[in-house]
Amino acid sequence: VLLYSPFWIGMMIIVVIRKWYESFTPNDYLLFSIGLALPCLALPLIMADSGEKRIPLLQRYVVKANVYILVVGYLGNYFYTHYFYKVLGVKYTGPVAPGAGVDLNGVPLCMYFMTHVYFMSYHVLLSPLMRAVRSSFTEGSITQAAALTVFVL
Repeated sequence: VLLYSPFWIGMMIIVVIRKWYESFTPNDYLLFSIGLALPCLALPLIMADSGEKRIPLLQRYVVKANVYILVVGYLGNYFYTHYFYKVLGVKYTGPVAPGAGVDLNGVPLCMYFMTHVYFMSYHVLLSPLMRAVRSSFTEGSITQAAALTVFVL
């Protein structure tokens, strides 16, 4: 996932810079987002080293991480995006607007897949940084708690 992150971010940059999104249909958005999300699950399984391959599939960290991100992403998109709608006044427009394509609770289906890609990259990048902050301070100290709080926020 770490090596894949620059690729999917680069693809998003290309779509925005070239304004391809202006001609995307709801199906284009969905296929694009699925295409970016699938490697987060498939690549770590395909590229697993011999030690990782000996671990049963459901016990592998990457499988557990993907399931966790799928659940958190689904819950967040389905239940918590209404904060953005109501408080911040955010709304989806264009071919992904509610009613224009497939959506779950007013959130375009493509956003569920893009959330997965983003959160997988976020967690892969954040975990080592949090580990470094945590190990830099005395365990359980106020300084460590403050540093982790500031870091996460």
